[in-house]
Amino acid sequence: MSIKNAIKLFFTQYLNFSGRSSRSEYWFAQLFILISSITLISFLIIFSIQNNFPILTVIFALIFIIPSISLSFRRLHDINKSGLWFFTPLIPTIIPGLAFDILTLFLDIVLIYWYCQPGISSENKYGPNPLTLLNLINDKYDSEEKNIWDENK
Repeated sequence: MSIKNAIKLFFTQYLNFSGRSSRSEYWFAQLFILISSITLISFLIIFSIQNNFPILTVIFALIFIIPSISLSFRRLHDINKSGLWFFTPLIPTIIPGLAFDILTLFLDIVLIYWYCQPGISSENKYGPNPLTLLNLINDKYDSEEKNIWDENK
């Protein structure tokens, strides 16, 4: 999957908490979020927009939070895990203390590990393999392009 398609899916599937997302879709979207965040912060610092800093960052967060959560759900579905695992690092934050901070860090590391795992190659309870769907679309596109090329000979 290209970064362009990943960003497009990130915004078009923003309320879709079902189905599956591939690793490339997930990590390209995360890269886009990181670059967008750095760009926003740099813009605010360069132009010294200190008065509107909280407002713009809240707007930015509101634009990106729901699509990020839904993408995380779909990524977890790809490895046959419930999307609700996304919220497990939040549980220890209710109770303050170093032990709970360490537990939160551990759960974050587990989630990152899961996000890096390849998806289930066959269909699972959350839907078909997103890479298979992508290959079918690419094959169709390639065959259509061949037919057009052959007709133009």
